[in-house]
Amino acid sequence: MLGKNCIFVVKFSRWGKIFVDYFNKIKASQMLYLIESGNYYKIGYCINLKNRLITYDTNNPDYKVITTKDGNRTDEFILHKLCNKFHYRNEWFHKDPEIITVFIEYEYSTWLDRQIQDLIKQETKIRKRERYLKTYVSKNRNKLKQYDMDGNYIQTWTSQKEVQRQLGISVSTLSKCVRGYLKHAGGYKWSYD
Repeated sequence: MLGKNCIFVVKFSRWGKIFVDYFNKIKASQMLYLIESGNYYKIGYCINLKNRLITYDTNNPDYKVITTKDGNRTDEFILHKLCNKFHYRNEWFHKDPEIITVFIEYEYSTWLDRQIQDLIKQETKIRKRERYLKTYVSKNRNKLKQYDMDGNYIQTWTSQKEVQRQLGISVSTLSKCVRGYLKHAGGYKWSYD
């Protein structure tokens, strides 16, 4: 027999089984709760459900806890957005069976997984592109041909970095010269092989 002040929480599983956890067994953890009071539901978040319900009991003795689940403030925020069409004020919503369904079926990890997977895909594309460019540039690097101001061939260089080390001409100046933005760099004309 339940005592006068003993409150119990009903948890619904995916298979429709009902488990009853007595109030005294509830451990302190981050969780979401769905409370029914009159014609309204409240979707809330707390760290210690036991203390939260004691506080709530003093303000509104006519309520019942519909269900609880593990969750955090982000989960609460998302659930509020999902139930926005029933919003009354603050954390309160007009009573509708759809709210219970949304609350029970909501899985933050699924939503989060989708967001993380999207970010990973974007990052993977960027990294693949960078790797491709790095290997493409290193394997298929164009050799530079050096000419004097009269157009006579002097030497072939393997890279712009090599020219920079040997002659002190900056890579950006060489690049501009090869692409046609400058006529010469370092007193020489340059072109790709």
